[in-house]
Amino acid sequence: MKKTRFRAGVLSMRGKQLDPCTPVKARQLLSQGKAKIAGYKPFTIVLQYPTGECTPRLDAAAQRKQTETDSRKHSRRSETDQSA
Repeated sequence: MKKTRFRAGVLSMRGKQLDPCTPVKARQLLSQGKAKIAGYKPFTIVLQYPTGECTPRLDAAAQRKQTETDSRKHSRRSETDQSA
C-alpha cells in the first residue's frame, strides 16, 4: 500500500499560488511568524515575506503554444504597420 503524501498549499504575499510544501515546513514557517493560515480545506498558508514568486516552468507543449501565439501577434503588427 502506497502512502499518500500530504502537501500544504502556499500563496505569496500577493495571493499568487506557489509550489506546495510539506507539513513540517508549513509548521516551521507558521511558528517563525513567516506565514499565516489562509484556509483549512485545503490547508493553505500565506507567506508574510516577499518571494521571487517563481512558478514551475511550462511544459514543452505549453511553451510552443505561447511562442506561436507571440509570433502571430508580432506578424499581425508588422502587416498593419506596412499597410499604413
